[in-house]
Amino acid sequence: MRTFIQYAFYPIILGLVFLGCYLGLRWFSKAELIYVPGLCLLFTLPLMITGEFLLMYRKDWDEAKGEFWSDFFSSLVVLPTASKLAEFLIPVLFFYPVIWLVNHDWISLTKYEFSFGVELLLAILASEFFYYWTHRAFHKLKFLWRFHSIHHGAERVYWMNSGRFHFIEAFISGFFYFFPLVILGVSEDVLICVVSISGVTGFVEHINVDFKAGFLNYVFNTAQHHRWHHSIIEKESNRNYGKTLILWDLLFGTFYLPRNKEVEEVGVDENVPHNVVRQFVYPFRKMPKGE
Repeated sequence: MRTFIQYAFYPIILGLVFLGCYLGLRWFSKAELIYVPGLCLLFTLPLMITGEFLLMYRKDWDEAKGEFWSDFFSSLVVLPTASKLAEFLIPVLFFYPVIWLVNHDWISLTKYEFSFGVELLLAILASEFFYYWTHRAFHKLKFLWRFHSIHHGAERVYWMNSGRFHFIEAFISGFFYFFPLVILGVSEDVLICVVSISGVTGFVEHINVDFKAGFLNYVFNTAQHHRWHHSIIEKESNRNYGKTLILWDLLFGTFYLPRNKEVEEVGVDENVPHNVVRQFVYPFRKMPKGE
């Protein structure tokens, strides 16, 4: 029974998200579509939290280290606010070169009359491509790593630290995640589905649940990948940069999912604060010589 639940857990979560998107698009008016991502998360999050109790991956990751309320604020206030600000500023900052083209149907996906499924797939692939390289840059460039180290400063991987990001990183990542959607001129329905899928899978990749995704590990970025991304060992953490998908990691050689081996210590060799206010000023601190 345990094995069945392990393999059924992730497909059930994905199924609920897709079902939520389908029902939301059918039942809600255009003005109400904004609630779909939140409702998808509302109906899947209890299942994730229950899984951390009944199907725990690591016992020591269940022990609070004084970071819960800071992670709570980051995940439910800082990250959504920064992402929404980025979404709002894209058309403002790129009004002339981008919006003009979109309005004239030069590069809009709607011009080609793709089916909804094809448009959704193209939108996710494009967003994930931009996110992949943005995330990789946050690891490779020292001045960007100062911001990203906030996320990797967590000493355990569990559902609530999925949104543990510095505001500036959350803004930059959100900006480049939504940027291709603006360029492609995706429909509002597709945008809502992308946000819903991305939001839920962002939580799922952090949950402390011993589930098995099987072949889906070669399509989606699951917790089985993302735990390695949080490893304190740099050659292991500089892998698996995807957000929802793992396809770009497979293509660009950063996929990492070893067999018969489990991630050990997670975090960074830095004294990253848990307090959300101190986290904000942490990247701007005076760096010691040689760091």
